[in-house]
Amino acid sequence: MSTLEDRMTECADFLDAIWGTEDRGLYTIVVAQENPDGAGAGADIWHTYAFRWPKGRQKAVERIFRADEDAANVYICPALFNAPKRLREHVAGSHCLWMDSDGNAPMTFDAAVPVPSLRIRTSSPTNIHDYWLLDEFLDDIDALETGNRSITAYFGTDQSGWDATQLLRPPGTTNRKNGLPVRRIS
Repeated sequence: MSTLEDRMTECADFLDAIWGTEDRGLYTIVVAQENPDGAGAGADIWHTYAFRWPKGRQKAVERIFRADEDAANVYICPALFNAPKRLREHVAGSHCLWMDSDGNAPMTFDAAVPVPSLRIRTSSPTNIHDYWLLDEFLDDIDALETGNRSITAYFGTDQSGWDATQLLRPPGTTNRKNGLPVRRIS
């Protein structure tokens, strides 16, 4: 079992990879607490935290793990925002494309879609978030969503996981739906 420090380092390295190291704007972390008051379905409370990147890197990682320790589901948005709101009109762009496999992750890749740069297992072996790092920051939001949608359609994975404001789980946290660790696998 890895230590909290190991998990925080793994997460910080992942965030550096997908968000880059230039100061381009804000990013958003959303924390969902599953039924925090013990009520039935629909009682989830969502908190959104925005941090200037990369200046707020340490605070962002600490927030992720404070929420994880408080038994919240933790999500990040791979895109960067030019305002502290997770709205499409505030998306500044992205350093990556992504795909949420949601139970049917491909295990082989070909010339049409190469092997992802990063793979994050979010629970079972077929629940994976894949990321393809780009050579340049992509600020054309339509092109970003078209790329994500094309990859998703090619593999037949989660058809709702391609939008520029998509939420995905960061490594080092826990998937509270089943108690399994979220880990980088490549």
